[in-house]
Amino acid sequence: MPIMGGSIRAISDTVNAYSEICLAEYSNIIHDSSKKAYEKYLYLSRIVEINDKKMALLFGDKTSRSKAFLQLLAIRGEGLANEELVSQLSREFQERTHPESVKW
Repeated sequence: MPIMGGSIRAISDTVNAYSEICLAEYSNIIHDSSKKAYEKYLYLSRIVEINDKKMALLFGDKTSRSKAFLQLLAIRGEGLANEELVSQLSREFQERTHPESVKW
């Protein structure tokens, strides 16, 4: 399969995986019986805001080529990258975007 077709599907899968992580976090907040409803509401609204900003950082559609490595570094740092596709990139790009290269 060409990398481009695989990339599009991988991005969709990665966005879906991140969304599932967020939804699980929201569910934990909602079902926390130790908190009152208003406390959960305030906390949940803040977490949604943070996760929305994180989603934009990780998957924003206005990424320039010069910033692509930062985006991939962030995605890999979150453990969301399709490493099979990453392995098809140049060795230099793989090394620059490896989370351990910047102590992610």
